[in-house]
Parts: sequence; structure tokens; C-alpha cells
Amino acid sequence: MSNISIDDYRAIIIPSHDRRSVPETLKIVLETIYIYQKRPALVSVSSSGLFWSRTTAFRELKKIFNVDKMRGFMIDSDIILQEKPEIILEYMKKADNEKVSFIAPYKVLPNFHYAVSLDGSTLIDDLSKIKEWQKVKAGGLGFYYGILPLDYVFHIDPEPGGKGEDFNFFIDNKIMPRVAKNIKILHLKTLTI
Repeated sequence: MSNISIDDYRAIIIPSHDRRSVPETLKIVLETIYIYQKRPALVSVSSSGLFWSRTTAFRELKKIFNVDKMRGFMIDSDIILQEKPEIILEYMKKADNEKVSFIAPYKVLPNFHYAVSLDGSTLIDDLSKIKEWQKVKAGGLGFYYGILPLDYVFHIDPEPGGKGEDFNFFIDNKIMPRVAKNIKILHLKTLTI
């Protein structure tokens, strides 16, 4: 057991207010981690707010592994992953080799724009405006893979129109994620978008 390092693990954080997740998404991510010959560290947190759920998950991982950072996924409980594990694995390996993080684009309400931002404040309305694996300033954490700085405390900007916890995460930690345009996901809301 002593020869196991933190790199042998990949975290899976699913923040939720009711401990729900999409089973197909979890199955694909777990299969991907096993194919990669890593060990999953699943943390499902129930809390009354995404930023508090994410912070609690980070604290749990820090307590379990006694490290300041590790690599892994943050996946919102309403994300439907529609991709083969082999495709996710390619992206994971590429990100690990390049020591970068990535997000997969998904649509958000109310305007159906993508949760990807070139400037750190506005969302893009058309995926053709960005290239595959392009570095961006911020994006949504609905489907994120990469560095997890476990001492980070998620927060939202309280003023109207302020940044959410996802954009603040990228900006505060100086993480400019790559965009994995070819990962197909849907966002389960009142209607699936």
C-alpha cells in the first residue's frame, strides 16, 4: 500500500443538493478511470448550494488523502455524458501529459449559450467561435477534469450579474482550461438542452 501515490487516484466530485447524479454519466467516468488503471475517489456531497457542496468535497478529499491538490473530475448532477470511455480517456491522458485541465461545453439557460468564456465574463453562443482544445479564461464546472486545489473555498460574487463559483474557480486559481469540443454532453433541466 505504501507504493500507492496520489497520482494513482482520480477524484470524481458530484455536487448536488439531494445526492442525485445521472447513472450513465457516472458509469462512463468510472469505466474511463478503470481503463486508465487509476483508482476512483468518488465524493458525492449534498449541500444547499453548489459553491458550498464543491468546497465540502474538496475538504473531504483533503481529509482522506492528506494532500493539497490532486487530479480529477467535477461533474454536475444534471450532466448527461454521451461519450465512450475511450474518448474521455484520450482527453484525460492529453490533459495529464500537458499538465492542463479541460472542460466540455454544454448549454445553459436562459439563453442557451455555452458555458465557455473567452474573456472570463461572457458566454459564447456558437461553438464555432472556438477551436478544439483552445485555452479559455473560464467556463462552467458541469464537466471539468484537471487540477483540484483542495484548499480552495468556492464563492460567488454577491452583486447582481457577478461571477458564479465556476468562473471564480478558474480566475482565482489561474486555471485556463482547454475546451474538449468533441465530448458530447447534455444538460438535464426542465427540458434537456
